[in-house]
Amino acid sequence: MKWIDVCIFIMLLFIPEPLWSVNSYPEWFLYPYKYPNITTGYSYNGLSAKEDVVSMLTAYSDCVVNGHLEVFEYPGRDDVLKNSEYYYWFSEQSADNLRSRIIPLQRYDIDLLTKDYIQAFSMDSIKLDSVPLVDIQTLKRPWWIEKFCFESDQYYYGVGMYTSQGRENDAWKTAEEQAVFSILTHVAVRFHNIVILKKTSSPQEGFTKISFLELRFHLENIHILERYPDWKNQLYYVLVRIHKSNIHSPLLKQ
Repeated sequence: MKWIDVCIFIMLLFIPEPLWSVNSYPEWFLYPYKYPNITTGYSYNGLSAKEDVVSMLTAYSDCVVNGHLEVFEYPGRDDVLKNSEYYYWFSEQSADNLRSRIIPLQRYDIDLLTKDYIQAFSMDSIKLDSVPLVDIQTLKRPWWIEKFCFESDQYYYGVGMYTSQGRENDAWKTAEEQAVFSILTHVAVRFHNIVILKKTSSPQEGFTKISFLELRFHLENIHILERYPDWKNQLYYVLVRIHKSNIHSPLLKQ
């Protein structure tokens, strides 16, 4: 650690937390739907925000997702356990082409200690000097955070949530991924179900319904609509939307 980093660390130890922790976000971060030409990148796992946004833009434009899903349902209970694991595959050539075209815009520091930050990027030259900061204390709890996945005539909407017990950027990224997984899980369970009924030792307990799904999706044009930080409970929420015509799977015959 450099001597200047040591000095900053010591100074922050004696500063009340509200003075140096994030208590506001740029509007382009919380409400991406208002800024359709802007994409947020995170400094994440040692990568710069630019590298993150190049990978994300490429994958969210056109990618293949492979994975599996296990669903456990218990009679007489409302809770359902879902175990899922997915992997994104996207074109490295497309990512290389995008890397030279993406334009960095406004940057916003998230954590002074870890040097994590978020940054707005665009394919166009846009000025963001006048974009307002939104105080998190003024945010109203959005209705959609109570959902897992819902749909309209044309779109699927997925909600992702993750707790902030480590780095904030990690929490945001994980919540974003969970939002996409929510849609894939919803679509898979709705259109394709392989069921095994497992008898328990007690007749009173009935049967446990176990569904095993091997999934393969081709996704296009994934859009992040909103983000919401619940600082009281240390939870981060992300709302994602995908047009129904942009979800394809040979296993689901769609």
